[in-house]
Amino acid sequence: SRVGQVVSGTRASVRPLARPEPALEGTLELEAWPEPKGGDEGVFAGTVRLRGKAPEGLVFGMHAKVELALEPPPEG
Repeated sequence: SRVGQVVSGTRASVRPLARPEPALEGTLELEAWPEPKGGDEGVFAGTVRLRGKAPEGLVFGMHAKVELALEPPPEG
């Protein structure tokens, strides 16, 4: 599992679904404690802090695709 690689400070690329321009860059910030959830896994809330000012036209609640820069899985 690559879940252990997801930590605060991980580089993130954010592409708003309603906007065609290049992806916005930022870093992931995770909450310190998981949110309650049934089952064996915790759910951690996260925020991506964008570098620089967000482009005009982006508003709260827009959907976006977020890609995290994780190390590739080991081969074998």
